[in-house]
Amino acid sequence: MPKNVSLESDLQASVRRLIQAAQNGDRCEERYHVRNPISRLVMINSDNDMPQFSALTREMAVEFAELGVRVNAVAPGEIETEMVGEEYESLIPRIPMHRLGRPEEVASAVYQLCAPDFGYVTGTEVFVTGGQHLY
Repeated sequence: MPKNVSLESDLQASVRRLIQAAQNGDRCEERYHVRNPISRLVMINSDNDMPQFSALTREMAVEFAELGVRVNAVAPGEIETEMVGEEYESLIPRIPMHRLGRPEEVASAVYQLCAPDFGYVTGTEVFVTGGQHLY
């Protein structure tokens, strides 16, 4: 129970910083501060958790839109990192692009969502999965 209270407090403090940043005209710089508490709060461990994550993204987008704050989610699939071993090879045939993603591809999606060209995008999820989420 105390851990949940701590996470809620972290989230509330991050949201306050986000609102202050939005009121000051700042954009992406504060997004990092909100990401960590939310990801710890949501803890997406399986496809069964995705509907709750989607709902949270949409609800926050609605709540913060009038403050000029955009809320979006990036959902990476199987990404080639140091943690990935040979056991991931069996997943490749189930990915329409027939390869693992690269970390810079996920970073590029986040960067684009923060770009001014995406200023009217809120409440959406970007799946960086090579099409794996379509199955």
